[in-house]
Amino acid sequence: MLKLIEDMEMGQVVDLDSIINAREGQIQSVAMQDIDEVFDKGITGEGQIESIAMGQKEGIEITAFAFEKGKGTEPCTTSRDILVYIHTGVATVKIGDELIEVKKDQMVAMPANIAHQVTAKEDMKMLFISVKEA
Repeated sequence: MLKLIEDMEMGQVVDLDSIINAREGQIQSVAMQDIDEVFDKGITGEGQIESIAMGQKEGIEITAFAFEKGKGTEPCTTSRDILVYIHTGVATVKIGDELIEVKKDQMVAMPANIAHQVTAKEDMKMLFISVKEA
């Protein structure tokens, strides 16, 4: 996973399918739950911000979020690299001073120790995949 993040340029938007196709056989499951099932049953998207922890294993944490349009995270900095995968909707992601639009089925890397923020441009569901080097 760390190699995947290193290969992505900061703020580069990437389609999930292209990563899976390029790294076929190299991506291992860290959570046994089906993403659609978590979003359909675990998160309704009817609150302002909802979240559910999907799993944690060897320095990787996966959390599913649902944000109403206009809602988002506060600006913050973390010691972990974070991959943001947009499952539905559109988000504005701020990394440092750069604003990036990320759409359904795209992901963007937010490097450790750089201020970042995610805001929903429309109702949105996403995964935060937080990675800490062991």
